[in-house]
Amino acid sequence: MADFDRQLMLLINAAAGNIPVLDHAARLIASDYLMLAMLSSAAFGLWFAGRDAAERVRFQRATLIAAASIGLSNAAVWIASLALERVRPYEELGGMVNLLFYRSTDPSFPSNPIAVAFAGATAVWIGSTKLGIVLTCVAAVYALSRVYVGANYPGDVIGGALMGLLATGFAYSLFLVGRPIAEGALRVMRGIAGA
Repeated sequence: MADFDRQLMLLINAAAGNIPVLDHAARLIASDYLMLAMLSSAAFGLWFAGRDAAERVRFQRATLIAAASIGLSNAAVWIASLALERVRPYEELGGMVNLLFYRSTDPSFPSNPIAVAFAGATAVWIGSTKLGIVLTCVAAVYALSRVYVGANYPGDVIGGALMGLLATGFAYSLFLVGRPIAEGALRVMRGIAGA
């Protein structure tokens, strides 16, 4: 399986450095900031959106679950990377990788940025199917771009995506179990934020 992961990474990364427009777009998409800015903007907008009070409450629950799932995904990735410590493709494969990105200092598996992206996107899906689908598609493009620029193996981004999905499921379960506490916290936040 590891050999397939390497071969697939090299196949996706093969065009890197040869198509300037694609390289520039991939670098922009793969950055640590664009997806985070999109998720933050979506969550902020979702908090204040809604045609009526019931829809606004549903959106705010999704925003709360998104925040929790992002935190849980970060914790899960941190624990997994301590145990696994997979090296980055450019470290393992050297000159075979066309690196278009900076050299990261953390382990490659699971991909933390992808875990965060999928955790946030799928949690938003709970409140808004349309926005959730859009963000999940954007997260998938983000994952592909991380492989294209040589920062991650395909298995790293798939592992990150699965961790994000699991974190959202766990956060949603925690919300359901602790619903009275979560709803009380939401009421307080609504009072503070005026939404």
